[in-house]
Amino acid sequence: MHDVGLIGGTFDRFHAGHLALMATGLSECSSIEAWVTADSMAQSKDHG
Repeated sequence: MHDVGLIGGTFDRFHAGHLALMATGLSECSSIEAWVTADSMAQSKDHG
């Protein structure tokens, strides 16, 4: 078990996959940190 896990991303339109990622992180780590990127990063995402 790890002390802290880190999950990063835009989390633009939070969905079940994000929740599953966090749940999996918590199954492997005592705690997780979710780092959210800036709006400028979200706007440059490929939506295709």
